Amino acid sequence: GRHEQYYQTKESYLRALDLYEQAAALDPKFERAHIGVASICCVYYREYSKDPKWLKRAEASLAKAEGIAGETSRTLYIRGMIEWLKGNDETAIATLTRSAELDPKYPNAFNVLGAIHLENGNYLAAAEAFQRVVELVEDTMSYFNLLKALDSAAESERLMQVAQKALPVFDRYLLREPDDLNAIVTRGYVLLWAGRDAEAAESAASLLERDDLSGLTLSRLGCLYLGLEKPQLFITLLRKAIDHGFREIEQTRNWSLGTKDPAIEREFKIILSELEALIKL
Repeated sequence: GRHEQYYQTKESYLRALDLYEQAAALDPKFERAHIGVASICCVYYREYSKDPKWLKRAEASLAKAEGIAGETSRTLYIRGMIEWLKGNDETAIATLTRSAELDPKYPNAFNVLGAIHLENGNYLAAAEAFQRVVELVEDTMSYFNLLKALDSAAESERLMQVAQKALPVFDRYLLREPDDLNAIVTRGYVLLWAGRDAEAAESAASLLERDDLSGLTLSRLGCLYLGLEKPQLFITLLRKAIDHGFREIEQTRNWSLGTKDPAIEREFKIILSELEALIKL
């Protein structure tokens, strides 16, 4: 289930959910299976659906985990994520801070803290939280989050240094998981941040015509093309991402287009309005 969750596609999330539920059925007192269910419900709500039923399902699984182990760093991490997704940022930050204090070596609380700070434009605070994660878990997702925060904070020198350090981590991971298309896209970002623009463009082009990219992967590929100064491709891929179920409206609102083309700006605002209408439906 954790392996499937790492792929970050709509289908892999649902497969992970099924596996976590099987684990919980085999051993109803296995706290981490219930935590897994709650975690999946939260990320699925954030990225692919805004139906409140997913948060209710997360809360039900959280209650089962708390009934087994009481209040732990893991249950507080889930509670903090739920509060964040409900729009209660202050409560979320306080809850996640308690989670980190209970277990300073548990990376998930720092991950969500970083995401909250990033969404609110507190880029240096986001980078600090993601740096803690990288120190605990040196994997592709941790590095990508840290690099995204450093890029947003315009920490160009540190960005390049961390990107160069991250590339071998991505390369080793993709040797094991060559079909993880989301990781291939994020490696393209890392190449761009490391100053290897031509290789980043080549990596992006290798994915552009594929028809098996998830909504999240399509949106990230579009953002990569923004970095490559091709905003029209960003618009095209964002529309395609939404057609494939992408619903991460909060993060999308904060994207900086980096272009002065009024036509692109207008089209982006239209897409945002369409996405908001889809979510309301």
